[in-house]
Amino acid sequence: MPAPALLMPFVVALAADPNTPHPHKLVSPVDRVPPALSLNADEQARLAKGEVISRSQRTDQGGSGQAVQLVNATASSVWKVVLDYGKYPERVDSVVSAKVYERQGEVFFVDMKSSILGFTTVLYSRNTVTHESPTLGWLAWSLDYRRTSDVKDIAGYWRVEQLQASPPLTRIEQGTELAISNVPGFVVSYLTKQSLVDGLAWVKAAAETE
Repeated sequence: MPAPALLMPFVVALAADPNTPHPHKLVSPVDRVPPALSLNADEQARLAKGEVISRSQRTDQGGSGQAVQLVNATASSVWKVVLDYGKYPERVDSVVSAKVYERQGEVFFVDMKSSILGFTTVLYSRNTVTHESPTLGWLAWSLDYRRTSDVKDIAGYWRVEQLQASPPLTRIEQGTELAISNVPGFVVSYLTKQSLVDGLAWVKAAAETE
């Protein structure tokens, strides 16, 4: 779940408080396996060469985006990296701290603090892992609405699909949607594009090292 750590300084709207319910619920969490991002022939060729393919768009309340990349590692290696929240401060420059404060089976509740450009912000998130098959799994994340986070609202997903076993090749995709106001368009574009590209990059590097 790296994307939220990169987004937070620009979507601060509230003071984080673990003892107070979040006052907004403006973004619908992902509730089913996300379809693979549709790519044309040129994009498929670029993806095969190692490029990241991304989409982003403005919405009435903020913006949304998706990004996809191929990783030379197994799906299990990718999941090991994505779910190892304790190592986020080592692997993501903007993350100050990250810890799982509650777990219910494959549902992880994470307290993440990040710092970018002098802003320090806190996000309480609910991250649910679902394995559709041995080769396809996904994670839906949203705010833990039992606590107040330093954002208006945000939700997203990870989609992890292993394409082949030997040599291992896995397609990883990340998407996000955010509610935001009173910021320039270029900020929304950054939050829904470059932040996702950066998120895929560090997961790819760590998973391939694993």
